Amino acid sequence: MNTLLNEALSTKIESQAGGVNPGGASFEQVITLLNQSKTETLHVTLRIIANDQRSEPLEDWYQLSESMPLMLLPDQEKKVSLFLDVPAYFEAGLYSYDIELKSNQPGLDMLRQPQQLRVLPPVEQITNYQNEPSFGLEPPTRSEQPYQLQPGTPFPVKIQIKNHSRKVDRFFLMCPELEKGWFTLKYPETNLNEPGLLTRTDGLQLNPGDMGEILLLLHPPKTAPAGYYSSTLRLKSRNRNDLILINILYFQILVNESLEVALTPATRTIPSPQEKFQLSVVNGGNVVRELAIAAADPADLFTYAIAPDAVALLPGEIAEIAIVPSPKRSWRRSWRGTPQEVAFTVTLLDLQQEDDWAEPLPTTTGTVLWQSRSPWLRWLLGLLVGLLMLAGALGLAYWLLKELVVKPGEEPRIQEFSSTQAAYPVADGNPIRLNWNIQNPEQADRVEITYFAETGDRLHSQSFAQGDLAQSETCTLSTHRPHAMVRLLRRLYGREAEQNQLICLGVLLRPSAEAIALSPGHYQAQLDLFKAGSANAEGIAPWPRPWGFKPEQSQPNQTNQAVESQRLDALQILPAAPPEIVSFAAQAQAYRWNPAGTTSNGQADPYPAPPIRLNWSIQNPETVTTLELSYDQTAYSGQVVSNRLSYSLRDGQPQGLDEVCRLEGNQLTCNAVPVPTDAPGNITLTLTLITTDAQRITQTLGAIEVRPPLPQILAFTVNQQDVQTVPQHFFELDPDQEPVTLSLAWAIDNPEWMQVELLPAPGQLPGDRTSLTHTLAPLAGVLSFTLQVTNALGEQVSRSVMIETTILTPEPQPVVIVLPPTTEAPQPESEPDLTTPSPILLAPPPPEQVQPELSEDEHLPEVH
Repeated sequence: MNTLLNEALSTKIESQAGGVNPGGASFEQVITLLNQSKTETLHVTLRIIANDQRSEPLEDWYQLSESMPLMLLPDQEKKVSLFLDVPAYFEAGLYSYDIELKSNQPGLDMLRQPQQLRVLPPVEQITNYQNEPSFGLEPPTRSEQPYQLQPGTPFPVKIQIKNHSRKVDRFFLMCPELEKGWFTLKYPETNLNEPGLLTRTDGLQLNPGDMGEILLLLHPPKTAPAGYYSSTLRLKSRNRNDLILINILYFQILVNESLEVALTPATRTIPSPQEKFQLSVVNGGNVVRELAIAAADPADLFTYAIAPDAVALLPGEIAEIAIVPSPKRSWRRSWRGTPQEVAFTVTLLDLQQEDDWAEPLPTTTGTVLWQSRSPWLRWLLGLLVGLLMLAGALGLAYWLLKELVVKPGEEPRIQEFSSTQAAYPVADGNPIRLNWNIQNPEQADRVEITYFAETGDRLHSQSFAQGDLAQSETCTLSTHRPHAMVRLLRRLYGREAEQNQLICLGVLLRPSAEAIALSPGHYQAQLDLFKAGSANAEGIAPWPRPWGFKPEQSQPNQTNQAVESQRLDALQILPAAPPEIVSFAAQAQAYRWNPAGTTSNGQADPYPAPPIRLNWSIQNPETVTTLELSYDQTAYSGQVVSNRLSYSLRDGQPQGLDEVCRLEGNQLTCNAVPVPTDAPGNITLTLTLITTDAQRITQTLGAIEVRPPLPQILAFTVNQQDVQTVPQHFFELDPDQEPVTLSLAWAIDNPEWMQVELLPAPGQLPGDRTSLTHTLAPLAGVLSFTLQVTNALGEQVSRSVMIETTILTPEPQPVVIVLPPTTEAPQPESEPDLTTPSPILLAPPPPEQVQPELSEDEHLPEVH
């Protein structure tokens, strides 16, 4: 058994029919080799090897037409001739040998093709070889089309044998190249002398002229290596030990990549003495598998030590792999009494497969039971946590009373900072309105509003003095009474119980020194609160304090340092509504092009004449600066012409289209806008709006057809007579006169766009030709002329005229008989003289000639 050169080399062997005579001409075999690789070059050596001792002389007698090794480029085909010279003394019979092809490149196997050579006997012995048996295979197989065998599936082959000899013979089949256990030979059962009893024999016995079958059951094991196989089948005869017949069986064992994995046990408890899992991997296929093993759990709690982490398995081989899990973070171990279940997955990775679309390998899962911590440790930790929480709660309560109850009554605070709405339409200046609520405003010096761009850049800021805000129309001062418990605690600390609040609504930033205009976009606003110092820098008297007692004096604060800030991040100024093409259509989908402006002569034409009329409607045209109308015209000849019309807009109205466009509110409507055309064809129109920020808004119409002019025959005459008035003409032809010539003339509307034909001849005419002459043949009959005009769309008109001709037949003329003069009176009773001259027949003169008058002396002889 031999496999092909990794399917890289294709071979075809052709042998001459019949056998070879000893000492005669050489036996030739043509071997065709094809390198099926697209990239690699093959170097192949060819030779023959005898299959038995009797055939060994053939190894010294062959010659090759090419020198070895033979180089084959990618996709190259070469033919090599093998010549076998058989000496005269060589014994007649069948000789078997193999044609061996071997490559010197690593990784390529050897290819052997079994062959037979029949050496013919002398003439007197030929009759003996006509009695040799014959056998064949069913089904037949070939090297280029081997039988495809699934692993583990039997393949029955019938060996058909016929005994051509005159003796009873027994035949035996041998398969020397098949592995033992890969096949079973079943010979047919033989009748015993006793009726009704059968026995199975080890051979096939055939009477003279009979045919029988031997069953070869091929059943390679499931783990047999995948690949191409060829095996020589040899048939031996008991009567003739020197006779061996050979046939070849080709088959291919397909690839089976099945794998079986099993994890034992399915569950392990850790920590415990037995923490190891055992993974069994069985290669149930017929190819070598190189695998890597990995394990992981979804929560990534454990690491998994795998030994070994990669294996190479031969077909049928089993690998045992140890998997030991260990926790990554011990502190994540459960404190509860029940163990934590962690499911993990063991994955196999194919180290030989590089394609992403390969089928996934089998996986298996296991479970780790992670035991919880000891109960006494949980109780101890719970006690410590409780004591710490109690101490922390007492400290937190003390701190909260100080920070949340006492201090807020002394410091100015921003209770609320918001905008009147989240988004504002764009306007001249700044449309943003802000709200804020300040607690204890008497302790504040001023507030400052700052605008920032979306990128964080500072745009502008403005300060508002606290006294000015209290007197403005947008702010109100009110008194806030906290909860009774809060007031009690504050009184215990000697603080004022009631608190003042300054509420400002809809404050607009209007700097006096410069104007600020915010364009559409996202902005941020920040409110900074500055605390007043121990003495007012501007000399403003402090605000009245309720309760009649003084609070504790605070340290002076720098006026350029804010005590509290709040920022609004979601302020948006919306841009003006973008322009939109609401509708864009043509008043008609097809037009009739008529450059000459002629009428249709009563023909019904549903298509209007150009120019094309367009209607469109545009929403929000305020930001549109230019309106472009571009159109591409494709003529019927295939030529493409592009044109463009541009209209500038002023106050939303396109210049030059005042009569067809009107602006109503924020919608511009244009009706029947003309678009000129230069020729018939298909026109694609595109309406483009160009805005102030160079944006382009386009909409395209489907193709509008400008049809070519209708075909029209303005005139068609025969000898200056219109065929519609005189549709039929009659002519009487005289063969002796000059032939009659017809003058045909016509006039076509728009001839440059038409195809003009005069039928039946001369057929198609140039568009600029308007007349021709035709000479009537001197034959009687009817002749018709049809003038046919067709445009590019196949629309057609025609006019016809009929010409009828007859032949003039001349009237017969009288025959004049002239007798010669005689000197003697005739004798009527006597027989006429045979020597008297016969009368002379004179033809009448032509009609056009005048008969000459006779003189007095000349007269016609009298006829008696």
